[in-house]
This record gives sequence, structure tokens and C-alpha cells, in this order.
Amino acid sequence: MRSIVHSTFFNADILTGLLFLAMGWIIRLFPPKSRKKIYGYRSFLSTRNQETWHEANDFAGKHSIRIAYVLLGIGVVIGLLFKSQDNWYYLFSVGAVIIAAMNLRGETEWHLSRLFEEDGRRKSHPGPDSRPNHLRSERGSAMPPK
Repeated sequence: MRSIVHSTFFNADILTGLLFLAMGWIIRLFPPKSRKKIYGYRSFLSTRNQETWHEANDFAGKHSIRIAYVLLGIGVVIGLLFKSQDNWYYLFSVGAVIIAAMNLRGETEWHLSRLFEEDGRRKSHPGPDSRPNHLRSERGSAMPPK
């Protein structure tokens, strides 16, 4: 009988997916109140002030859960497609984890940079969705409908 460690379902995507899921739910259920907590999303922009800290952790917690479900799905597919743990198996398994971690960081930083200035002040117009309704049209242009 093969050990669970040598099974193709024991892969980096499933393990990391479970970790991302736990991390996301912990941040969502018990958001870190202070930047001095032992856990939370930390970056240059997220630690500028309390508002950026809360926004970064809220977004990172939600996005971490979304990424977790994607990684779990990829892990199951990899477990079904590969019969053994060969080089291609490791490439796809670990590659998806690296891309997921980079995506979490990149999407959270992009979200923060859209909402906040470099010094941590909230932008007055964070993006195209902040326009008043009368300036939006069905096609997304800034011109009012005729």
C-alpha cells in the first residue's frame, strides 16, 4: 500500500490551498486590529496607517479564500492527471503555488494603490467606478448619455 506522502494527491496545491483557506478565514473572522499583531497582510503601503491596514487585510483575506479554492481545484486535477510524482508533476504543482502567492501580493497592492496615495491618504477618485451615476453610460465612457 502506497503511503499518503507518495500519492499524487499529496501535492503543494492542495496543501497550500488549505493553508490559504485557513489564513483567509482567520483574517476574515478575527481581523488583526493592530499592525503589531503576529498575523496580517504586511507591506509598505498596508502599514502606512490604520485605514490602509484594515483595507489591506480585508481584501487579502477575501482574495486568499478565492485563491485557495483555485489551488484546491488545481491540486485535484493534478492528482488525477499524474500517475507519479515526476518532474512535470512538481513543475505544475509548485508553479501554481508560486503564481498564486504572487497574485495575492500583486492584487492586494494594486487594490491599495488604487484607493490610497503613497503617503496613505485615501484618493478622492480611486477609479472609474467612483464617477457619479449621471456621468456613467452603458458602455463605460465618461460622456453622459444623449
